[in-house]
Amino acid sequence: MKRWIALMVVLGIVAAGSNAYAKAGPIKLKVEGVPVNGDAEPIVSKGRVLIPLRAASEALGANVAWDPKANKVTVTKWAESVELTVGKKTALVKGTSEPSYETALDVPVSRVGSRVYVPLRFLSQTFGYRAEWSGDTVNIRSPLSESTQKILYHGALGEARKLAMKMGVHYEHPALKMTRFSEWWSETYLFPEGEALRYLKIEGDTVSWVEFKDGFAVVTWQAHVNEDDALQQFLQSKWKDEVGTKPKLGKGYYSYSYGFAGVQREQTEQKIDPQGQIAPINSYINTDGKISGQPPIYQLPGEVRKEAVALPKPSPSGAPSFKPGVSIVFPKGKDADEETVLQLVKKNIEALAAKDKEAFRATILNGGDYFDFLLEESVSFRFTDLEAIEPYDPETKRLNVRIGFDERKDGTVRHSSYIFTAIKDKAGEWKIASID
Repeated sequence: MKRWIALMVVLGIVAAGSNAYAKAGPIKLKVEGVPVNGDAEPIVSKGRVLIPLRAASEALGANVAWDPKANKVTVTKWAESVELTVGKKTALVKGTSEPSYETALDVPVSRVGSRVYVPLRFLSQTFGYRAEWSGDTVNIRSPLSESTQKILYHGALGEARKLAMKMGVHYEHPALKMTRFSEWWSETYLFPEGEALRYLKIEGDTVSWVEFKDGFAVVTWQAHVNEDDALQQFLQSKWKDEVGTKPKLGKGYYSYSYGFAGVQREQTEQKIDPQGQIAPINSYINTDGKISGQPPIYQLPGEVRKEAVALPKPSPSGAPSFKPGVSIVFPKGKDADEETVLQLVKKNIEALAAKDKEAFRATILNGGDYFDFLLEESVSFRFTDLEAIEPYDPETKRLNVRIGFDERKDGTVRHSSYIFTAIKDKAGEWKIASID
């Protein structure tokens, strides 16, 4: 399972030597809208924006270690790290809950004069940041869009919790590995009453305490419990292998659990009082399409949001600004077909943002009138991220591109993503067959 690994690693380091990359005019670098001062600027090489590592690292707080013999830089944030080697198109990720793995870059790590640079797309594709290039400015932003921040920090309690549970986590200490797995797989979340920005998660035999810090969900404490009775083991403080700083708890919880085995899916909600007594609230069971119970609402009856941590202030207008458009820098495709599809997707989303029905239909297989709901007057799009280009599938003869976007509908802004599926028509021309 892929995840956000926000290591804040767009980093920079001094190294000897140089190669043939040239600056394409002054480009400004900002982090959350604040200019980053330094003697290195972003550059454009072969149509791609590259970020100076040191300037970005100083603004984002990552630690950097340089190995001149190996021509390698190691970037560390919390207990997670990424190794980058000049000239290579891969990055080695370590310290997450998964084994170490390599992730691909669209261009090699580069050295320009005495500076090391990485591609702009590296931020959003690998580390979860939103990176936008507009005019002469590159702006690195929190992984949370304005609409996500509005829900997470200032939204209704149930909606904020539902969103918090979907977000990937990062680790202040080396991640504790799960050592047992039963046939019934489940996750249990315990939110202190009134809170959405701090919670406990029990998965298998591992319990984790998660806090939101600077837009990231961070695990600050973990321990092992007996998987066969994990919730009771935790409530009775019967844990072992403890790592990190144990949270100060002592009040009641809202508890949400999701589990499955075979064709059965079950969601349960419970109230846990300060003494650890459990009272069932709701159960929603789906057994091979047969439904019983009510869908969860992610909060206790009558529960009021009251966070124990300070919340960021909402925008003065009370609503985030929204300007439709496309702020994605598209890379060159690996081959002619991928390049054609990327340009096709670019034309499609530009037409969507501009509400140009003729240009939009020209990119769709057979005209695709059933996609016209995307052009409704009440819907506006701001496309922000090229999240993934999936390998061409020779069996289905399709190529998928996932694009992140902000959508405004009926005055509400949300962040999501679409998968644009391209296929060749009878004339051998690439067209978009579906947008999901």
